[in-house]
Amino acid sequence: MTKKDLISGATSDSFGYSYHAVCVDNDRVVGFNSIIPNYYFYNKQKIKMGYSGSTFVIKEYRKNMMILRDMMKKLEAKCKEDDIKAFLAVPNSNSLLYFKKILKYDDIAELPYYILPVSISKILKKPSLKILDFFIKIFCMVNIFLNKIFANLFNTRPEKKQYVVDYNTDFNNNRFSHSRYKTIQKGGIEFSYTIYNEDGVK
Repeated sequence: MTKKDLISGATSDSFGYSYHAVCVDNDRVVGFNSIIPNYYFYNKQKIKMGYSGSTFVIKEYRKNMMILRDMMKKLEAKCKEDDIKAFLAVPNSNSLLYFKKILKYDDIAELPYYILPVSISKILKKPSLKILDFFIKIFCMVNIFLNKIFANLFNTRPEKKQYVVDYNTDFNNNRFSHSRYKTIQKGGIEFSYTIYNEDGVK
């Protein structure tokens, strides 16, 4: 990630700014967390909320369980001064229990992730398996085709959520303004995505 990417991620929201906590030990950054403000609807009432993300504590410092807690509490206190009413986070499986037990966050929904391995040889870092990539791509195409059919048949009613982001054109233009994002509009649906290169795997 470049400096430009970092600044873009910190300012790409409805307010043009965000909140950050950095833990430093002997000039070394050992922990970080950010909170991005946006408007949400809570039971149809529009309120200002903060999304917590980009969180990390490097491995050798994780024995100190208070590092993340201290960063989060200081951030939350600052955000509350600016009338942020509540906070959202999407912790991974490693930090979910920490958010619930230490930070006292509540579960409000589940966000499942689904992965289709388009290039298995790159994921496993074994060029000898490259011949399998062709069959994997066919499998992915069939999988996507079947998903479209089943989605049209069984996913006809949108779920009602307690918290809903105040999504509009301005929000989308601000949140995904960086050139690395691609936005697609099709059939009344709009979504944005980006591609990352993680150690040679896109």
